Amino acid sequence: MISILYKTAAILLLICPLVFILGNVYLSVKLKSKKIELIKSISNAAPKQFKDRASLVMTEQMPWIAGSAIVFIWFSYPILRFIWGIKKDEITQWKVDIKNIFGKFFLIYFITITCVNLGMASILLIIVDESLFSHN
Repeated sequence: MISILYKTAAILLLICPLVFILGNVYLSVKLKSKKIELIKSISNAAPKQFKDRASLVMTEQMPWIAGSAIVFIWFSYPILRFIWGIKKDEITQWKVDIKNIFGKFFLIYFITITCVNLGMASILLIIVDESLFSHN
């Protein structure tokens, strides 16, 4: 069972970064003319205490498509909930708003972000496997 999980994680680590990069490039090109409008809309939809940070993440710290996905990244959920103190309902509403903002491009966006989540989970799985189940 561990071997199957390890192999799956390794395959995901090969596929997910490629899908993530291609998805980001595709969406960046397709949405280039609406970039500023989309960033403002996503920032405005963010919970009150996170609006400024949401804008900063999308404009300054990473590609804006990836930055807009912070609410969908699995490891960021506890950060948003417990460090930033954002209520679950506000996070859920922000996700719905982002889905509506991206419209017909949301499926590609969601697949791209799912690959980020699967890639990070794969890294964690491999680390746990290597740490706990040494293959000597």
